[in-house]
Amino acid sequence: MSKARHPGRARDVAPGGGGSAPGPKAAPAPARGSTAPLAALVDSCDDAIIAKDLDGRITSWNAAAERIYGYPAAEVLGRSLSFLVPPDRPDELPDIHRRILAGEPVEHFETVRLRKDGRPIDVSVTVSPVRDADGRVVGFSVIARDITAHKQVEARFRWLLDAAPDAMVIVDHQGRIVLVNAQTERLFGHPRADLLGRSVERLIPERFRARHSAHAIGFFAAPTVRPMGAGRELFALRRDGSEFPAEISLSPMESGGELLVTAAIRDISDRRAVEDQLKASLRDKEALLREVHHRVKNNLQIVCSLLHLQSNEAGVSEHARRTLQECEQRVLAMSTLHEMLYRSGDLGRVNFREYLRRLTAELLSTYGGGDVRVRVRSDGEAAGLGIDKAVPLGLLINELVANALKHAFPEGRPGEVVVSLKVSGPGALALTVRDDGVGMAAGVERRESSTLGMRIVESLCRQLKGSFEFRRDAGTEFRLVFPV
Repeated sequence: MSKARHPGRARDVAPGGGGSAPGPKAAPAPARGSTAPLAALVDSCDDAIIAKDLDGRITSWNAAAERIYGYPAAEVLGRSLSFLVPPDRPDELPDIHRRILAGEPVEHFETVRLRKDGRPIDVSVTVSPVRDADGRVVGFSVIARDITAHKQVEARFRWLLDAAPDAMVIVDHQGRIVLVNAQTERLFGHPRADLLGRSVERLIPERFRARHSAHAIGFFAAPTVRPMGAGRELFALRRDGSEFPAEISLSPMESGGELLVTAAIRDISDRRAVEDQLKASLRDKEALLREVHHRVKNNLQIVCSLLHLQSNEAGVSEHARRTLQECEQRVLAMSTLHEMLYRSGDLGRVNFREYLRRLTAELLSTYGGGDVRVRVRSDGEAAGLGIDKAVPLGLLINELVANALKHAFPEGRPGEVVVSLKVSGPGALALTVRDDGVGMAAGVERRESSTLGMRIVESLCRQLKGSFEFRRDAGTEFRLVFPV
């Protein structure tokens, strides 16, 4: 191959050849000024760059080739490159030449070469044809990269990686794949040889590649163990073009002074399918539970209607009418809860603050008279209660407020009833129902009361597992503390 076709090869063969084999007659060298910059560029490259003629004899040998193989240019120019090939691979070079002449690419071909000291090294080789002005192949260019360190990494971690349940991909700072395990081959469908030395982006759907490049730069700037794409859905690309949802964990590692990143990739298609099934099942259960609340509410409203009709029957005594009215109000208190749950976005919890407003407004409409008002106070933490607490608490408030409205303000006396539900400490709520009415009769003790309302109050307090007390200062105050 003439120097006119390879300007800048600083260690080209001289006229008459060099080394142990005769070299081809070289063309006159171009002027120094035109080749010096390119020669410097070739010699500064980290990869070995070698030129050969059609007979396989070396015509150019850069500084990286000297460093990788240990031979100075003077010892190799004009010789066949076969002296670098181990004896157990006699057909490798002729086969590469045949493939190049047949138009087949030889890229990132991994093989073994021998250094001058006899030590074998692993290299990745790309061979390309060199053509003259008429397009005829007149030689070959060889770019070789020493991948011995990468192979050592591979040998060190292969047993560990292949035992891992996830696909493991190790990538260098340029985004090139250094090492993959057997699970990666199975998951993505790529043979190992098709991945090593290639960009990791071939495993990423095209629509995510631009974003991935920016995130990769950020990771190498601040390498830490972390999940990839936290809060975002990630997808990976198989060889056949299909995609799958993935969970990816990133870990930095150092090898031979080079920072690498290990990506553990897990196909979560099955998990997604199970999650979708659970979500569908949950939607079905929520629909069923909503229907249950709806039907319970309807049935309770029917009971309310029956009690109301019965209380308005002719011949019913005033005492019986009041009793039926009280029962109707108790059933209505439960019906309102189920109606709110039916309309709620959260079927497990009641917006108790809103429930209190509705319940006390209904009680005031039923029992209120004169200038009496009811005020409701509640903490934000007390706003949401499960139905197991909400039902007995609602019935309890119903009894206490109804009793206050009926008995605390006789003969149109004005006054106020305050209902307060607030946090009373860790894991506890305090309910207070206070009025500024006439108060309980002197000498009447809670334990001596045999009224239905008081028995209901005591029963509901036991159901809530709370402790309660009455006070008679300037009216009546009931206070209950119960766990939540």
